[in-house]
Amino acid sequence: MITLLIALPVAGLVTAATLTTSTIPTPEQVLDAQLGSTQTRVQIVSGPDPSLIQSPVAPDWWQVDRDQATGEPDNPVQDPLQDVTDLLPPGAETLRIQPATIIARTAAGVASMAALVGPAGDPSFAGRYDIAQGRAAASDDEALVTRSALESIGEKVGGTLELQNPTREFTIVGVIDIVDQPDSTRTVVLPDAEPSEMIDNPTWYLPDTALTWEQIRALNAQGVTALSRPVALEPPVTGTRVDEARLVNPEATLGSILMIGGVIFAFVAYQIVLLAGAAFSVSARRQQRALAMAASVGSTRRDLSRIVMLQGLVLGGAGALLGVILGLGGAWVAMRMLDDGNRTVYWGYSAVPWLVAAIAALAVIVGTASAMLPARAAAKVDVLAMLRGGRRPQTVRRSRPVWGIALMLLGVGTSIAAVAGLLWVRSALVSSDDIRAIASYVGVFAGPVIVQVGVIVSGHWLLTKLVRPLSRLGLAPRLAIRDAAANGTRSAAALGSIGAAVMIATFAVSVVGMTVGAQGYDYTAAAPRGTMTMEVFGESGDPESPIVSRAKAVLDAQSPTADARLLMPLNEADLMALELPDAEVAMPVSPEEIICRGDGSSRRDAECEHRLGALTGLRVTTPESLPVLLGTADVADAQRVLRDGGAVVLDRSLLHDGRLVIGFWNARKAYDAGGTMHWSGETSVALGEGAAVAQDEPDHQETLDTVLIDVPERYRYSALLSEQTAERLGIRVGSLTLVGAFEQPADQQMVERINAAAGFEAGFYVRAETGPPSPVVGILLLLAATGILMLGTSAIVLGLARIDGAADDATLAAVGATPGLRRGISFWQGSIIALLGSVTGAAIGLLPVWGLLATEQGYYRPESIPWWAIGTIAVGLPLLVAAVNAITSRRRPVVTRRTAIA
Repeated sequence: MITLLIALPVAGLVTAATLTTSTIPTPEQVLDAQLGSTQTRVQIVSGPDPSLIQSPVAPDWWQVDRDQATGEPDNPVQDPLQDVTDLLPPGAETLRIQPATIIARTAAGVASMAALVGPAGDPSFAGRYDIAQGRAAASDDEALVTRSALESIGEKVGGTLELQNPTREFTIVGVIDIVDQPDSTRTVVLPDAEPSEMIDNPTWYLPDTALTWEQIRALNAQGVTALSRPVALEPPVTGTRVDEARLVNPEATLGSILMIGGVIFAFVAYQIVLLAGAAFSVSARRQQRALAMAASVGSTRRDLSRIVMLQGLVLGGAGALLGVILGLGGAWVAMRMLDDGNRTVYWGYSAVPWLVAAIAALAVIVGTASAMLPARAAAKVDVLAMLRGGRRPQTVRRSRPVWGIALMLLGVGTSIAAVAGLLWVRSALVSSDDIRAIASYVGVFAGPVIVQVGVIVSGHWLLTKLVRPLSRLGLAPRLAIRDAAANGTRSAAALGSIGAAVMIATFAVSVVGMTVGAQGYDYTAAAPRGTMTMEVFGESGDPESPIVSRAKAVLDAQSPTADARLLMPLNEADLMALELPDAEVAMPVSPEEIICRGDGSSRRDAECEHRLGALTGLRVTTPESLPVLLGTADVADAQRVLRDGGAVVLDRSLLHDGRLVIGFWNARKAYDAGGTMHWSGETSVALGEGAAVAQDEPDHQETLDTVLIDVPERYRYSALLSEQTAERLGIRVGSLTLVGAFEQPADQQMVERINAAAGFEAGFYVRAETGPPSPVVGILLLLAATGILMLGTSAIVLGLARIDGAADDATLAAVGATPGLRRGISFWQGSIIALLGSVTGAAIGLLPVWGLLATEQGYYRPESIPWWAIGTIAVGLPLLVAAVNAITSRRRPVVTRRTAIA
């Protein structure tokens, strides 16, 4: 058991370390992935500038001389060149590759795909573009595709690739593997493409010509950068900031491994010391007769201590060796399982010998350290008592509760001080690398660790205080709590081990929930979830318009259960572009100034952003569209208000005593003023401080009766008017959005079908509204990991209790204890240890969560904390542990033999 306790964490660490070091490439591997078998890559990045200089190893990092005051280039800005072949050495062969985006017919409809235009199948690109099946294209009507693109198209090698806009057909002659793309990427390789499909500058590869640094510098003056294999392998020093670039940076990766691995190893070592220490204590007690016999024939206390210490050394070494073997094999298996086809993630199986040896050595040290306290206890033996099998309950030292409570108070105080420090750091705009900021961040997480140590120190005392109240619940809980209190070392170790795991899990699920919740809070849906939106660019919604009619026909072809239309009022920029300077801009009037707060980096809080967004959410629609736009059929009152010339409001912050006020501003005045809303204070706001956003006084305003509708999520539209009301008020409208509701929620396949039916030249932007990301999957994974860790920890601890209490179990059976009573004792043993450890761990894990809530008020929100998950961790999993312990308890007692000495 002790060997496995050490071997499993070592295996995990070796696996993680090997996977990470396998992501560190050699310079040659990086160059092969970027160049294939070619020698040089050349690309146009700027207009000619004699001051342009690039990094020898990272040509994307380049710079030109600029005026320090204005930031403008010192030299005149010129148009970039269109070709580089005339700048290259005479006779240099080039291969030109240019990225593009094409529209291809797929099995589901029509989809956009990435494309490479040029001879990517040339043998010179081996190592960057590899032919996985078939052959390279040999004519202008042949193409290569990645395997994912082939599956999406629904063809085989030899089939047809059909492109649209314009329509073209190619024969698929092979499957290409792109070294730095996952297998899921859909890419095609074409001999040529339309100019409108090109999306970036071309790149020229030189198969046989390796440029020198002097030649590269000459290209730089023409706005061209180059990556040359020999120059990158032996880069010159430029004396500028571009020298900071590295072709590979293994030191940074290894530094991250040591830092993150050190934190993980500290937690693992903590668990091993607690659990293995408890196991050594049980082992030493089971060996007490042998130790007593050794003492009776002359062994000293030091000899007895050495026996137990050597056991820790041997078992630690065995566990480390087994863990290394399992870890190296696990890394190999994990690499195969995690392989997504991108060969620049794992460059090859690479285990760093000194790192693996260091993990193994630390495991041996931890295993030996786990035996220190049991070895010390074994040296203090009562020989006669041990020979006759006598055992005394462990007593609580008076200093333990004092020290434990003091540590818990210190930990809580540290957390409070750290949060106060972070609030001050944010308000004072102190740099994040300042020692005061670092100390505050460390304190937020150090506080809970100190509290956890305090729980371990006072754990035995806490169990003794639970003896009396739990004894009143019945015989089984009475015997279980007395056993736990009588074996304080083992029980305290279990509390600490389970508590630490639950503490980390509580913090992790809270952060996942709050982070995803913040993303959801910032998310503004285009329409109710499950609908499809189709934005028709540049159209005012005239139903007689050919494009609008076609868009409606395409949407109807998908058999929606209902549809809706939304029209957006024109803003001042739109009206000026249409040469309507005397027209008016319409938008809701805010009942009060909007106070925005920031986080020290000029980021405004989410509530401010939502209030500002609501003011731009005025839309025009029809009463018949409301069931789709509101996501409910109960819209009779809203339709009545809309028909009577009122407004449907979805955001309470827009109401003036229950009514909506719409303001009107002259387009030219609003355009010249930069909008209708302006800051009345400093726009860069720090946490705890605020700046107000106020609307300019409108030229005139209209007050409308309203009906307030509560919707489950925030939409881009916050107030709805009918088309008749908009026309009466003189509100000019612009772009049209059609919304469709379906029996089954809209998805990407439906988007592709609509694209296929509509054609991209129609100007439609189609989107399936799926809502914000959900934290459930991440939380369930964390719950599963926590459950496995808790079940494993509890199995070890309760297994030790079962081994240690085998004699007591036999005694209970001998005096008439029923199997039900013995199972009840097992259930309560699991409940007391697991429940107490998990509840304290969950409470401690909420300390850093509170710190995040206090310091990130504009981002994290308490309502996003997944309390159901924390409750499952704190209560549900312990009850599961207790049930498993009861079910797996011995049905028959183990008969023990005790020798009495007169």
